[in-house]
Amino acid sequence: MVLEALSKPVATYYVRCNTLKTSPDELMRKLMEKGLKVVRHPVIDEALGISIEGPLDISPAGKQIVVDKHTAESILQGANLYAPGVTDCESVHCGDQVTVVSEMGDVLAAGKSNMSTDEILKFRKGLAVTMTQRKYRAPQIRELSEYSEGLLYPQSLAAMATSRALDPQSGETIVDMNCAPGGKLTHISQLTHNTGKILGLDRNGEKIAATRRTIITLGCSNATVSIHDSRYADVDFTDMKPDRVIVDPPCSALGLRPKAYDLTSRNRVASLANYQRQFLRAASRLVKP
Repeated sequence: MVLEALSKPVATYYVRCNTLKTSPDELMRKLMEKGLKVVRHPVIDEALGISIEGPLDISPAGKQIVVDKHTAESILQGANLYAPGVTDCESVHCGDQVTVVSEMGDVLAAGKSNMSTDEILKFRKGLAVTMTQRKYRAPQIRELSEYSEGLLYPQSLAAMATSRALDPQSGETIVDMNCAPGGKLTHISQLTHNTGKILGLDRNGEKIAATRRTIITLGCSNATVSIHDSRYADVDFTDMKPDRVIVDPPCSALGLRPKAYDLTSRNRVASLANYQRQFLRAASRLVKP
Protein backbone atom coordinates (compact mmCIF):
# COMPACT_ATOMS: atom_id res chain seq x y z
CA MET A 1 0.00 0.00 0.00
CA VAL A 2 2.87 2.37 0.77
CA LEU A 3 4.54 1.74 -2.60
CA GLU A 4 1.22 2.20 -4.40
CA ALA A 5 0.62 5.52 -2.62
CA LEU A 6 4.13 6.74 -3.48
CA SER A 7 3.48 6.09 -7.19
CA LYS A 8 0.68 8.67 -7.21
CA PRO A 9 0.93 12.47 -7.02
CA VAL A 10 -0.43 14.19 -3.95
CA ALA A 11 -4.13 15.04 -4.21
CA THR A 12 -3.38 18.73 -3.68
CA TYR A 13 -0.42 20.51 -5.29
CA TYR A 14 0.79 23.47 -3.22
CA VAL A 15 2.31 26.77 -4.26
CA ARG A 16 3.62 29.50 -1.99
CA CYS A 17 2.23 32.97 -2.47
CA ASN A 18 5.11 35.45 -2.54
CA THR A 19 3.78 38.07 -0.15
CA LEU A 20 6.68 40.37 -1.08
CA LYS A 21 4.80 40.99 -4.33
CA THR A 22 1.13 40.10 -3.83
CA SER A 23 -1.43 38.84 -1.33
CA PRO A 24 -2.78 35.27 -1.04
CA ASP A 25 -6.31 36.51 -1.83
CA GLU A 26 -5.18 38.34 -4.98
CA LEU A 27 -3.10 35.39 -6.20
CA MET A 28 -5.95 32.99 -5.48
CA ARG A 29 -8.29 35.18 -7.55
CA LYS A 30 -5.88 35.20 -10.50
CA LEU A 31 -5.41 31.43 -10.44
CA MET A 32 -9.14 30.75 -10.20
CA GLU A 33 -9.73 33.03 -13.19
CA LYS A 34 -7.54 30.58 -15.14
CA GLY A 35 -9.85 27.71 -14.22
CA LEU A 36 -7.78 26.22 -11.41
CA LYS A 37 -9.45 24.86 -8.27
CA VAL A 38 -7.64 26.66 -5.45
CA VAL A 39 -8.02 26.52 -1.67
CA ARG A 40 -6.30 28.42 1.16
CA HIS A 41 -4.49 26.37 3.78
CA PRO A 42 -6.11 26.85 7.22
CA VAL A 43 -2.81 27.38 9.08
CA ILE A 44 -0.13 28.56 6.62
CA ASP A 45 -1.56 31.74 5.10
CA GLU A 46 0.77 31.84 2.10
CA ALA A 47 0.06 28.21 1.10
CA LEU A 48 -2.41 27.76 -1.75
CA GLY A 49 -3.54 24.26 -2.70
CA ILE A 50 -4.49 23.31 -6.27
CA SER A 51 -6.49 20.12 -6.86
CA ILE A 52 -5.07 17.30 -9.00
CA GLU A 53 -7.45 15.02 -10.93
CA GLY A 54 -6.81 11.33 -11.54
CA PRO A 55 -5.93 8.61 -12.12
CA LEU A 56 -7.42 8.91 -15.60
CA ASP A 57 -7.56 6.29 -18.35
CA ILE A 58 -5.03 6.64 -21.18
CA SER A 59 -5.60 5.11 -24.60
CA PRO A 60 -2.13 4.03 -25.82
CA ALA A 61 -1.55 5.31 -29.35
CA GLY A 62 1.23 5.08 -31.91
CA LYS A 63 4.84 4.43 -31.01
CA GLN A 64 6.42 4.47 -27.58
CA ILE A 65 8.83 7.00 -26.17
CA VAL A 66 10.72 5.98 -23.03
CA VAL A 67 11.70 8.60 -20.44
CA ASP A 68 14.02 8.64 -17.43
CA LYS A 69 12.87 8.53 -13.82
CA HIS A 70 12.97 12.28 -13.13
CA THR A 71 11.06 13.06 -16.35
CA ALA A 72 8.47 10.36 -15.63
CA GLU A 73 7.75 11.92 -12.26
CA SER A 74 7.50 15.40 -13.81
CA ILE A 75 4.99 14.11 -16.38
CA LEU A 76 2.89 12.63 -13.58
CA GLN A 77 2.76 16.15 -12.13
CA GLY A 78 1.53 17.71 -15.38
CA ALA A 79 4.65 18.50 -17.41
CA ASN A 80 5.07 18.09 -21.16
CA LEU A 81 8.01 16.04 -22.45
CA TYR A 82 11.26 17.79 -23.35
CA ALA A 83 13.99 16.08 -25.37
CA PRO A 84 16.65 15.77 -22.61
CA GLY A 85 14.37 13.41 -20.66
CA VAL A 86 14.05 10.83 -23.46
CA THR A 87 16.14 7.67 -23.04
CA ASP A 88 14.81 5.72 -26.05
CA CYS A 89 12.18 5.96 -28.75
CA GLU A 90 11.01 4.12 -31.83
CA SER A 91 11.16 5.71 -35.29
CA VAL A 92 9.00 8.76 -34.65
CA HIS A 93 8.16 11.61 -37.03
CA CYS A 94 6.94 15.10 -36.24
CA GLY A 95 3.15 14.99 -35.81
CA ASP A 96 2.98 11.31 -34.83
CA GLN A 97 0.75 10.21 -31.98
CA VAL A 98 2.95 8.63 -29.29
CA THR A 99 2.67 6.94 -25.91
CA VAL A 100 5.09 8.00 -23.19
CA VAL A 101 6.25 5.29 -20.79
CA SER A 102 8.71 5.02 -17.91
CA GLU A 103 11.84 2.87 -18.08
CA MET A 104 9.83 0.24 -16.17
CA GLY A 105 7.15 0.22 -18.90
CA ASP A 106 4.41 2.09 -17.03
CA VAL A 107 2.18 4.18 -19.28
CA LEU A 108 2.38 7.84 -18.20
CA ALA A 109 0.73 9.86 -20.96
CA ALA A 110 -0.04 10.11 -24.66
CA GLY A 111 0.44 13.01 -27.02
CA LYS A 112 1.68 14.47 -30.28
CA SER A 113 5.36 14.45 -31.19
CA ASN A 114 6.88 17.81 -32.09
CA MET A 115 10.15 16.25 -33.31
CA SER A 116 11.50 13.26 -35.14
CA THR A 117 13.58 10.59 -33.41
CA ASP A 118 16.77 12.03 -34.91
CA GLU A 119 15.97 15.52 -33.64
CA ILE A 120 15.17 14.24 -30.14
CA LEU A 121 18.25 12.05 -29.71
CA LYS A 122 20.73 14.20 -31.63
CA PHE A 123 19.99 17.76 -30.52
CA ARG A 124 18.64 16.99 -27.03
CA LYS A 125 16.76 20.25 -26.63
CA GLY A 126 13.26 21.62 -27.03
CA LEU A 127 9.68 20.38 -26.54
CA ALA A 128 9.54 16.78 -27.78
CA VAL A 129 5.90 15.86 -27.05
CA THR A 130 2.83 17.91 -26.25
CA MET A 131 0.57 15.81 -24.04
CA THR A 132 -3.07 15.28 -24.98
CA GLN A 133 -3.84 12.58 -22.39
CA ARG A 134 -2.37 12.34 -18.90
CA LYS A 135 -2.68 9.83 -16.10
CA TYR A 136 -3.08 12.78 -13.73
CA ARG A 137 -4.33 16.23 -14.65
CA ALA A 138 -2.12 18.68 -12.76
CA PRO A 139 -1.44 22.39 -13.25
CA GLN A 140 1.64 23.35 -15.26
CA ILE A 141 2.73 25.91 -12.70
CA ARG A 142 6.01 26.91 -14.35
CA GLU A 143 4.15 27.91 -17.52
CA LEU A 144 1.92 30.40 -15.68
CA SER A 145 2.64 34.13 -15.96
CA GLU A 146 2.32 34.33 -12.17
CA TYR A 147 5.36 32.03 -11.90
CA SER A 148 7.56 34.05 -14.28
CA GLU A 149 6.49 37.27 -12.52
CA GLY A 150 7.57 35.87 -9.14
CA LEU A 151 4.12 35.96 -7.59
CA LEU A 152 4.29 32.31 -6.58
CA TYR A 153 6.76 29.51 -6.03
CA PRO A 154 5.93 25.78 -6.33
CA GLN A 155 6.68 24.30 -2.92
CA SER A 156 5.45 21.36 -0.87
CA LEU A 157 3.41 22.00 2.24
CA ALA A 158 6.06 20.20 4.31
CA ALA A 159 8.77 22.54 3.04
CA MET A 160 6.68 25.59 3.91
CA ALA A 161 5.98 24.17 7.37
CA THR A 162 9.73 23.76 7.89
CA SER A 163 10.45 27.45 7.29
CA ARG A 164 7.53 28.35 9.55
CA ALA A 165 8.91 26.08 12.30
CA LEU A 166 12.22 27.94 12.06
CA ASP A 167 10.21 31.00 13.11
CA PRO A 168 12.52 33.60 11.50
CA GLN A 169 12.21 37.12 12.90
CA SER A 170 12.70 40.48 11.20
CA GLY A 171 16.27 41.77 11.35
CA GLU A 172 17.88 38.42 12.16
CA THR A 173 20.91 36.82 10.51
CA ILE A 174 19.95 33.38 9.21
CA VAL A 175 21.99 30.75 7.35
CA ASP A 176 20.50 28.14 5.01
CA MET A 177 23.13 25.39 4.95
CA ASN A 178 21.70 23.69 1.83
CA CYS A 179 19.98 26.49 -0.03
CA ALA A 180 19.48 25.18 -3.58
CA PRO A 181 17.09 25.50 -5.36
CA GLY A 182 16.02 28.37 -3.09
CA GLY A 183 12.55 27.44 -1.85
CA LYS A 184 13.18 27.68 1.89
CA LEU A 185 15.74 30.47 1.46
CA THR A 186 13.25 32.74 -0.32
CA HIS A 187 10.45 31.74 2.06
CA ILE A 188 12.61 32.82 5.02
CA SER A 189 13.34 36.09 3.22
CA GLN A 190 9.60 36.55 2.76
CA LEU A 191 8.84 35.77 6.42
CA THR A 192 11.43 38.34 7.58
CA HIS A 193 9.88 40.96 5.26
CA ASN A 194 13.19 41.48 3.41
CA THR A 195 14.98 42.58 6.58
CA GLY A 196 18.13 41.27 8.25
CA LYS A 197 20.54 39.03 6.38
CA ILE A 198 19.82 35.62 4.86
CA LEU A 199 22.85 33.67 3.61
CA GLY A 200 22.46 30.55 1.47
CA LEU A 201 25.26 28.02 0.97
CA ASP A 202 25.72 25.23 -1.56
CA ARG A 203 28.86 23.75 -3.05
CA ASN A 204 27.37 23.30 -6.54
CA GLY A 205 27.97 26.36 -8.72
CA GLU A 206 25.13 25.62 -11.17
CA LYS A 207 22.67 25.22 -8.31
CA ILE A 208 23.85 28.48 -6.76
CA ALA A 209 23.32 30.25 -10.10
CA ALA A 210 19.77 28.85 -10.33
CA THR A 211 19.08 29.88 -6.73
CA ARG A 212 20.34 33.39 -7.45
CA ARG A 213 17.88 33.65 -10.36
CA THR A 214 15.05 32.57 -8.05
CA ILE A 215 16.06 35.22 -5.51
CA ILE A 216 15.96 37.92 -8.19
CA THR A 217 12.62 36.76 -9.61
CA LEU A 218 10.97 36.70 -6.19
CA GLY A 219 12.46 40.06 -5.15
CA CYS A 220 14.33 38.86 -2.05
CA SER A 221 16.68 41.78 -1.46
CA ASN A 222 18.00 40.54 1.91
CA ALA A 223 19.22 37.17 0.58
CA THR A 224 22.66 36.32 -0.79
CA VAL A 225 24.21 33.00 -1.81
CA SER A 226 27.73 31.61 -1.84
CA ILE A 227 29.40 28.55 -3.34
CA HIS A 228 30.59 26.74 -0.24
CA ASP A 229 30.75 23.28 1.30
CA SER A 230 28.73 24.07 4.39
CA ARG A 231 29.99 21.01 6.26
CA TYR A 232 32.87 23.32 7.16
CA ALA A 233 30.87 26.51 7.68
CA ASP A 234 31.68 26.63 11.39
CA VAL A 235 35.40 26.71 10.55
CA ASP A 236 35.23 29.10 7.61
CA PHE A 237 32.73 31.60 9.07
CA THR A 238 34.07 31.90 12.63
CA ASP A 239 33.07 35.58 12.91
CA MET A 240 29.46 34.90 11.94
CA LYS A 241 27.08 33.89 14.71
CA PRO A 242 23.69 33.62 13.01
CA ASP A 243 20.50 33.78 15.05
CA ARG A 244 19.10 30.72 13.31
CA VAL A 245 20.41 28.01 10.99
CA ILE A 246 18.33 25.69 8.80
CA VAL A 247 19.67 22.33 7.58
CA ASP A 248 18.03 20.48 4.69
CA PRO A 249 20.83 18.15 3.54
CA PRO A 250 20.81 15.77 0.56
CA CYS A 251 18.45 12.90 1.32
CA SER A 252 17.34 9.52 -0.02
CA ALA A 253 14.11 11.07 -1.43
CA LEU A 254 12.32 7.83 -0.51
CA GLY A 255 9.19 9.72 0.47
CA LEU A 256 8.89 12.02 -2.53
CA ARG A 257 5.72 11.71 -4.59
CA PRO A 258 5.01 10.77 -7.30
CA LYS A 259 7.73 8.14 -7.61
CA ALA A 260 7.92 6.24 -10.90
CA TYR A 261 10.22 3.70 -9.25
CA ASP A 262 13.16 3.66 -6.85
CA LEU A 263 16.45 1.76 -6.83
CA THR A 264 17.87 3.20 -3.61
CA SER A 265 19.91 0.69 -1.60
CA ARG A 266 20.15 0.22 2.16
CA ASN A 267 23.85 1.16 1.99
CA ARG A 268 23.03 4.45 0.25
CA VAL A 269 20.53 5.38 2.96
CA ALA A 270 23.11 4.66 5.66
CA SER A 271 25.77 6.64 3.80
CA LEU A 272 23.43 9.62 3.42
CA ALA A 273 22.62 9.56 7.13
CA ASN A 274 26.31 9.88 7.95
CA TYR A 275 26.63 12.67 5.39
CA GLN A 276 23.69 14.53 6.95
CA ARG A 277 25.27 14.38 10.42
CA GLN A 278 28.21 16.42 9.12
CA PHE A 279 25.90 19.32 8.24
CA LEU A 280 24.09 19.12 11.57
CA ARG A 281 27.39 19.12 13.46
CA ALA A 282 28.64 22.22 11.61
CA ALA A 283 25.30 24.00 12.06
CA SER A 284 25.26 23.36 15.82
CA ARG A 285 28.71 24.95 16.13
CA LEU A 286 27.89 27.87 13.84
CA VAL A 287 24.64 29.11 15.37
CA LYS A 288 24.50 31.42 18.39
CA PRO A 289 24.41 29.57 21.73
